[in-house]
Amino acid sequence: MIGGLGRAGGPLRVALCMGLMCWAAASAMGQQAKKDVVAVLDLEAVDASKSQASAMTDRLREELLRSGRFTLVNREQIDAILNEQALQQTGCTTQECAVQVGRILGVRQIVAGRVTRLDETHWLLAATLTDVESAETLRAES
Repeated sequence: MIGGLGRAGGPLRVALCMGLMCWAAASAMGQQAKKDVVAVLDLEAVDASKSQASAMTDRLREELLRSGRFTLVNREQIDAILNEQALQQTGCTTQECAVQVGRILGVRQIVAGRVTRLDETHWLLAATLTDVESAETLRAES
């Protein structure tokens, strides 16, 4: 179900929908001749396991890459920056942190968000697309 709570298909179906929404949001900003370099931070898990949030993050990355409109920074580069900046343990959950990491990585846009397990069959995925240069939220979807 796009733009809301997931039912059948579970968390990966919701992540798929979120990926498509982020892609649509970015493409709505205008057609670009070259691909934007985007980083996707690991989604924060709320009442969900770290592995469930990780699976949704992976799926989101896959869909953004599959769209053909983005070049993604790989997860290892992001993890290295988070470790170097001592942000891995606390998590990078604020927009300020996301912008800081995005600037270090040299990306134009960064996606951050959280996945919340509401009950056994309902999940909420909320994400923001942020312009790293201006720190402006370009799009927020859930």
